[in-house]
Amino acid sequence: MSDSAAKTDPKPLVRFSRSGGGAVWNDGFPNLLEFAEEQNLSPAYGCRTGSCGACKVRLTEGEVVYADEPFHAPEDGHVLLCCVRPASDVTIEL
Repeated sequence: MSDSAAKTDPKPLVRFSRSGGGAVWNDGFPNLLEFAEEQNLSPAYGCRTGSCGACKVRLTEGEVVYADEPFHAPEDGHVLLCCVRPASDVTIEL
């Protein structure tokens, strides 16, 4: 198979529903918290380790994976930005 025939997976699109913005995910970021900050957003946070829950936001669309397992998992429909990366296109309330 030639290089031109090789399939490449597109990077997920991260949408921020409150700010109306969005950007294509960059694998250089460890989590959605740091990615959002790079997009000039100011999400709430405390510990950055999944212990305090301050960075909890509603995930309205898509799927995420926990790069680091949080101390307390948020309720269904929410994610901790400091611990997750997008597994698909996602929309978060931020």
